[in-house]
Formats: sequence, structure tokens, C-alpha cells
Amino acid sequence: RSPAAEPAPAPAAAPQAPKPQQPARQVAESPSSASVVGVVVVAGQRSPETALRAAAASSLAVVFVAQSNDAEAAETARRAGIETVEVPDRALTAGRARNAGYRQLKKRLPDLQYVQFVDSDLTLDAQWLAGAARFMERRPEVAAIEGKIRFENEGSSVFARVSAIEINGEAGETDVVGANLFVRAAAFEGAGGFRGDLTVNETRDLCIRLRRRGAHIWRLDAWMGVVASRSDGLAGFWEASVHRGYEYAHGAALHGAPPDRLFAGERARALLWGAFLPSLVATAAIAAAVYAALFAPLSNPLLYGLSALAVGVLVYLIKVVVVAASLGGRPGAWPFAFWSTVGRVGEALGGFAYFLGRGKPRQKKPD
Repeated sequence: RSPAAEPAPAPAAAPQAPKPQQPARQVAESPSSASVVGVVVVAGQRSPETALRAAAASSLAVVFVAQSNDAEAAETARRAGIETVEVPDRALTAGRARNAGYRQLKKRLPDLQYVQFVDSDLTLDAQWLAGAARFMERRPEVAAIEGKIRFENEGSSVFARVSAIEINGEAGETDVVGANLFVRAAAFEGAGGFRGDLTVNETRDLCIRLRRRGAHIWRLDAWMGVVASRSDGLAGFWEASVHRGYEYAHGAALHGAPPDRLFAGERARALLWGAFLPSLVATAAIAAAVYAALFAPLSNPLLYGLSALAVGVLVYLIKVVVVAASLGGRPGAWPFAFWSTVGRVGEALGGFAYFLGRGKPRQKKPD
């Protein structure tokens, strides 16, 4: 059933005299008058103020979706004069929240052509919406697109730079895009909108259903926005790796079979480098030490064990070199190669969490 056909949650009463919106840092470029574009901003674990201000600067219709128990976020939107939809937090998923925002936007703009979905941690680039609309007008076969993302703390955090390389894939046609997508309204409705029962991968599932209907998905070589600073340090990086592994396992279970093969390779890679090979190396080291103790009494069992570990470390170092070389001279190639290899262990743990039914791991950055 089309999300536009479902009953929408009651929108929160708009203020009679909203305060003027704060000016954006840049002068936003609006899409051409021939395009009817709207924006849906979905509340997350970060303050939506910056995201709302950037969306409102486009002079387009903006709908903010907040959980009914998140009075602070709803009040922030009201102060900015932005229409707000409050949805019950019980059994709430990102898909349900986005569908609710879309339905309200469709009521406001019956002739809606394109919609930009935005998580509350993303500040849209001032030129993105106009450029996205122009691209979609030129390419009617394309149903959904995304652009490149910066992280606020890339200059001070090696982990943010690693995340930027991880998330910004090759420009051109792709199978799926991330949560902050610009989508054709007719195609979105034709596919039935987001699935409300998915805790993760709701956007990737939508992309697969769009492609099954003959549409194309695209990643543009243009800046879409800036993501709020992630948690600095190893703890934040590790948490993101575990979350990513959970997404890989969930996506592969959902659409991992041919022809889609969603995250089938990523899941296998995480299990190989994050679980199988570490276990193999540890087992080999223990076996070598035991062999030396039992059958070579004049030798040092510790040296045998360390020799086996050294072979395993060498294998991982070769992998780091290969990954860095594949990125050419791209800035941050070596840190990315090293930390992405380390992160495979976290991804494997996230995959195990999914298979053990422990539910969606917590993550500080909304997805």
C-alpha cells in the first residue's frame, strides 16, 4: 500500500506566530520553479536544530518527524516555524517515521515530485537540492540518488576520515544508497514506501524494490551535506564497526540471495577477516606451542607460538598494503586500510549479535 494512502499521524499544532528562521551559513539554491520538492527531517539522537535550519533555508516545504516523547526536538522545530509530526515511540522504526513524514508532506504538496529524506545529524549543502532536482529532471529513469558526505571532525579525527572513505563510494550507478536519499515521489509510492518492520536497512530494502521495478539508483559526485561530529576515539569507531556488522548480517539475511546479494560479500569478508582467520591464527599458535612442549623439549614453546602469530600478523599486513594500494594516492588511504582491517573484528561481532537474536546494537549516530 502506498505510504501516501495511509492515515497520517496528527501533526502537532503549528505556532500562530513562529519566530523567524535563523539564517543559514550559505545562501541555499532552490530547485527550479517547475520542480515540486519537499524535505522530511527525521529526529534522531542528535539535536535537529542545524539540520532543520539548513533544510528551511531552501525555501521548500519541510516536515519534521519527532517521537511523541521527544518534546525538546518538537519544540525546536516549532520555534523554527516548521511543520511537525509526532509519532508514537512504541515500536517506532526509521521506516515508519519517514513514511509518516512523507504522508504529511504529500498532504501539503499534492503535486510533490521529489522528496529529500534527512536524518537529524545531516546538514544539507546549500547547492544540493537544486542540483539533485536538475539531475532527476534529466534522468527520468533514475528513482533515487545520494551525494557525498563530509564529517565535521575530519580534520581532527582519524576515525572520522576513515568513516568518510567508507561511506563515500564511487560516483555513478549503484545498487543501494544510504538513509539520506533524494527520491522521486511517484517511484517511492509505487514501491510502497519504506518497510515499517525493519530495524535497519530500510533504505537499502527500498532501493532493491525500486530496482526490481526497473528504476535506477545513482550516487552523484556532488556534496550532499555535513554530518555532525561522531564520537572521537577508538570506542566510537568500535561501536560503529559492530553496528555495521549487524547491518551486513541483517541485509544478507533479507536480500542476500541472487540476484540482489545485498551485503553477501561484506558479511563473508567480516566473518573471514574478523572471526575465521583470527581463530585460525590463535589455534595455530597454541598448537605450535603445545607441539614444542611435547615433542621438542629442548626448544622454547613460546617461540613456536609467537612464530605462528607472526605469520598471521604478516597476512594482515599484506591485506593492509593491498587495501591502501587499491585507493591509490587518496588522502587517508593508509589509516583507512589499517583501521578498516581492525574493524572487521567488530563487524564479525555485530554479525554474531544478529544471528544470536540480541537485537540491534546501540549506536550513538542515528542511521
